[in-house]
Amino acid sequence: MRANLVVPLAFALSAASLQAQTIVPLVLEGDVIPGVGTVTDVDHVTLRANFDWIVEVQTDNPDPDKDRVALRKGYAYLKEGDPVTAPAGAVIRILDSYSMSRDGGLATNYTLLGTVGPNDFEGLYYDGLLVAQRGSVVAASGFSPGTTWGNFGDVQLDKQPGNPVYRMLVRGYADDPAIAGTTDFFAALLVADSAGSLLSTTVIAKEGDIPPGQTDTINTIRTSGHPRAIRGLVPSRGALAVRAGCRRAGRGGRRRVLPR
Repeated sequence: MRANLVVPLAFALSAASLQAQTIVPLVLEGDVIPGVGTVTDVDHVTLRANFDWIVEVQTDNPDPDKDRVALRKGYAYLKEGDPVTAPAGAVIRILDSYSMSRDGGLATNYTLLGTVGPNDFEGLYYDGLLVAQRGSVVAASGFSPGTTWGNFGDVQLDKQPGNPVYRMLVRGYADDPAIAGTTDFFAALLVADSAGSLLSTTVIAKEGDIPPGQTDTINTIRTSGHPRAIRGLVPSRGALAVRAGCRRAGRGGRRRVLPR
């Protein structure tokens, strides 16, 4: 019996009835992915309104660096071991997170193999173009000079159809020389164009900040369980929220939701 199933629910909402719905399986445990293997687990579902979807699956491929694949509308769209556009010679080692915009744009972040430096093995991409790379310097006023990107964690994409500019809300950690340690948690809004050029980076919250109206300092940042971390179709009218773990000296941690 197949135990694992990914199912989207498309609800037809009208004044007459709220009961009509269609259930369509996307991928099942036991499905065979040509050239990869047989599905053993399903994970990381991403959907958009016109039934475009991405599902990451684990397979029984014996190579641990090639056993996961991201399916898009039923075909193998991204695989571990696939080459990336940049850095030169690098391939995907781990498929991390995905987010699709209304017009089909795709933001992703990967752990990489084949990079040249000791600490540059993660990349943030939009439609396959490298936007930011671990170890590169962050140009953002919210960080100290010399801060470098670390882990990109989660990414959420917001883009208007026909608009060449898009926004990515990224949660991860950086290495800020002014903060103790090398894993300094942050949430940042990256604005870039369709050519992959990063136009601006705005730090929304980071480790050590004191949220407005609070006395506790932030010691960790997590993403929400909601499917969209960026709300609003027009960038100037959008609203952002991040969930931060705060700590007061001598007391346990407390969580805050920080709107922007």
